Amino acid sequence: MVVSDPEGVNTTKATSSTSWSISRRFRAPRRATAVETVIESMRSALGAGDRIELRGFGVFQVKRRKRGISRNPQTGASRRRILAATRSAFKLRRE
Repeated sequence: MVVSDPEGVNTTKATSSTSWSISRRFRAPRRATAVETVIESMRSALGAGDRIELRGFGVFQVKRRKRGISRNPQTGASRRRILAATRSAFKLRRE
């Protein structure tokens, strides 16, 4: 998982767990467990359709896509049916 913070720096699971160890003085095994627990709880909340707001960072939410029919815009041919789907989305906070 990679996201950008407001300053434009990419944050990964590895860098966030490293920064947690410096500020909270976690050892590596506890740090990895803490990061995995947070990510797993976020996955289960999104799976249930909940919205996750991290103050000062952004919002994770589930977006639903309607079913429909697609086509080639150049020729108008090759119509295909698109099934309804859900996906997770992240919206960076506004400043």
